[in-house]
Order: sequence, then C-alpha cells, then structure tokens
Amino acid sequence: MSFQASLYVLVVLFFSFEILAQNTLVIQPSPTCAKEAMVWRLDTQQGPFGTTNDNNYSSITFWPVMNWTWNGSPGERYMLFDFLDGIVFPEDVMITSARLSLFAPDEPTSDQFHSLEVNTGKPSIGVIQGITEAWDANTLTWNNQPGTTSEEEVVLAAPSTEQEDYLDIDITTLIQRQVQQPGERHGLLMRMRETDFYRKLIFAGSRADDPALRPMLVIDYNGTAAHNATLPLDLLYTEYHQICPGESYTILPIDNSLITSYNWSTGETTPSITVQDTGAYSLIATLGDCIQVMDTIMISWRNNCFEPVSCDVFYPNIFSPNQDGVNDEFRLFYPSDCVLSNYRMEVYNRWGQQVFLSEHPAQGWRGEFKGKSVPGGVYIYQVLYQLPGSSERIQHSGQVTLVR
Repeated sequence: MSFQASLYVLVVLFFSFEILAQNTLVIQPSPTCAKEAMVWRLDTQQGPFGTTNDNNYSSITFWPVMNWTWNGSPGERYMLFDFLDGIVFPEDVMITSARLSLFAPDEPTSDQFHSLEVNTGKPSIGVIQGITEAWDANTLTWNNQPGTTSEEEVVLAAPSTEQEDYLDIDITTLIQRQVQQPGERHGLLMRMRETDFYRKLIFAGSRADDPALRPMLVIDYNGTAAHNATLPLDLLYTEYHQICPGESYTILPIDNSLITSYNWSTGETTPSITVQDTGAYSLIATLGDCIQVMDTIMISWRNNCFEPVSCDVFYPNIFSPNQDGVNDEFRLFYPSDCVLSNYRMEVYNRWGQQVFLSEHPAQGWRGEFKGKSVPGGVYIYQVLYQLPGSSERIQHSGQVTLVR
C-alpha cells in the first residue's frame, strides 16, 4: 500500500492461546488516505453542472447516494469505495465478521440529508454490491465505472429520520469474497435499489471535519498476522507475557523502521516501555502519514515465582501437660516461615470419642476435655493442612502418648 492511497487503520489484537490469533482490524479512512469516488449521471449534459458523466468526483466532501433531479434533469449518484486497497492479509486468514458503519453529516450538505418516505412518497432503500473490476479513484467517471455484481448484495433499509446513522451493517460475505479473491473483487459500490426518483441517502465521507463521523469498517478475523507486509498486522513480539513481582519487562515493536511516532497506553511516546505491573498495555503506532496500527499485550503474574519455603512438619508422639513449661501441649512443629492453611486437627480417645478439635495450627491440645484433665494413655489423632503454594491438602493420622 502506498502512503498516498493508504488507509487510517487501527488493528486491535485480542488474546488467544490457540495457534491462530483472533484479531480485529478497524479501518476509518482519513481525507488523504481513502480510495473513494462518486460517479454522477445526468440526462442533460449541457446544463450548469456540465458533463457530469465524464467528470471525476474523487474529492467530494460527503457520500451522496441518490436518484434525484438537478435543475429538472433526472440523474443518479453512486459511491464507490475500497477499504482494503493494498492491505495484505495472511494466507490462513478467516474473516469471521465485517461490519460497516455510516454516519449522517452533522451539518446540512449541498444535498441536505436523507430523504424520507413521508415527504417524497418513496422509501430510500439502498444496496451495497461488490465491484468486479479494477478502478482508479482519480480517473473514475460514470462512463468508465467498473462492473458490479448483485451476488451477496446488502440492502440498506429506508431511514426513519433525516440524520439516521447506519451502524454495524453486516457486509461479512462481501469482505470475505474480496479477501479470498483479491483479483476478482475490488471494493464496494453503493446505490439506490430502485431507479426512479426521488430517493437519497446522505452520509459523512472521509473528509468530514469530525473524524468520528467518517465511514468505518470493523473486521474480525482468525489467522496469523503477517510481519513483512506493508501493513504490519502485529506490532509487538507477543500478545501475552508473564512476570514475577519485582521483575520488569521491556515492550518494544517488532520493527521500528516504518514507525514515525509512538503512543503507548501509559502516555509514553518512546519506542519502547518497561513495565513492572500486570495489565493490558497498548501501542498505537503511526506509519508514514496515514496509517495507524494498534497492538496490545497482556502482562500477568507467573506462577511459582519464589523458591519453595521449607515446610518440614514434625508430628510429636508424646507430651506431658504438667504445667512445667516443657512439652505441655500436643501440636505440630514446623519452621516459623512456613504458614499452614486449611488446617484441622482432631484427637480421639481409645473409645473413639473426640476429645479435641482445632482449626488453628498454633492451638495445641493440653490434655483436657470439657475443662477437665483426661487420663494418661495413648490417643489417636488426625490432622489436615495445606503447605504454602500447594493446592493439595495433606492428611496425616497417628498416635500420641499423654504422660501424667
């Protein structure tokens, strides 16, 4: 794609752990980058509008799709546009969705706004068709316009208000065909479905003062993105990276040679950024004068970042609760930096009666049951717990001798 005929593009790359990534390409032509033109036919070629059938209208400031009369002369206007001109998709691409949004002008044009059936008696129903021949926006006229096909054509319902926006028009099949058969499809043509007047749809074009009103195409696709195409569908080396607390990671583009400016989601404008926190980090890169590409990487915490804590647990087999301050209670012993979780200890006498229960590892049994001392002898215990960093709950049973 040459920068003279390129597109204003945002590429948003979503995260997938499969081989084929799920990507979204957002294309919104700017005034100097759009491939678009109007063709205009009038029955009368000697009037004040001149020889419209042979004139080129590639610099029109809005998108008129009309069957109308001009100074009493019937005529019609079509819009031709190609959002994908020069974009190279990977061979394994699979278009899953393509949605076109067209916005009404915020100010009246020379042809005003949409016409309504309540005023003209005729609904302004439009169609979008695939173009089957190559064309040049700078030399296009009514008389040399390319051929089209009604296969997969998309119908635009009549507007209900003069400034109705047409959002998320499903043109998936048309875009799929153009991507799959680039030598046979060359963009789209929009016209009125019926041939009689008075019918018109008026949309803001790529030269709208407000960039948000310019025509926008959103394409979702599966496939590996090409790094060596004129339009790099991937900017960053990876979509996903893991770090440990305290670590830093430098995010940088695959190729800086085409990038003229950087705008990171952090507010930085340097060729790379270094991060230490988790989250999504995006880069919007400007290529030349007309192309912008956005790529996103997700940073998350890595598991098992630290050396395992030594947790050698010791199970005593004897204790003497005689209040001498030595071995007065039965509990587990383990290093102070080892924190046991999901803990439970149960102690039973020889008749199977539970005499002690604790769910806190620091609470030991002092040889009592219901506030009274139990006789010396052998008791059965069961303990359950989890070690730090482990999802497994350990279960251990044994015997402990109480000495009086």
